[in-house]
Amino acid sequence: MIEDAAPATVALPDLVREVVTVAAAADILEKTRLHGCNPRKLDSSHARRLARDMCNGSWDDYNPDVLSLCSHGAAIQGQHRLQAVIISKTPRSFLVARDVPHGAATTMDCGKARSAATALSLVGVDGHRKDVSSTIRLLQNYDVERKKVAWPAWRSVVYTNAEIVRFFQSEYSDLSSSCH
Repeated sequence: MIEDAAPATVALPDLVREVVTVAAAADILEKTRLHGCNPRKLDSSHARRLARDMCNGSWDDYNPDVLSLCSHGAAIQGQHRLQAVIISKTPRSFLVARDVPHGAATTMDCGKARSAATALSLVGVDGHRKDVSSTIRLLQNYDVERKKVAWPAWRSVVYTNAEIVRFFQSEYSDLSSSCH
């Protein structure tokens, strides 16, 4: 049962960096399912994309997004990351907040998501970032996905921002100089 939002006098939870094993991730997700503490449906495609980042070196264990656990030990934020740990079969380090009131979830994930163009700016791409990120997606689809996915289905192939940055740095770094 989900309780009401905590009163303003409740102390903020302590954040602790913890390594979450595959078994611990499975346990937390089972508690989440059992107690119904996270009403968001798990998006398996998103979890697989995160797992791909975890497997190919694009995941950053120092990402400050918090894994928020309620008093049941269930995830009220972070279930996709936990599922990605299970899929990737790789323990990962997360900032963990325990005993977070369920009501706190009403203000989680309300920020504007970063675009691939913004991620490219963080690695030094100065101009035409949207064009560069779109071109990387198209080239990656052509170079890799065309052998697996028919052209009409290319739009369903989704890359994470970390993958776009990795593709840029490893295969397409000359794109930014071509756009000036």
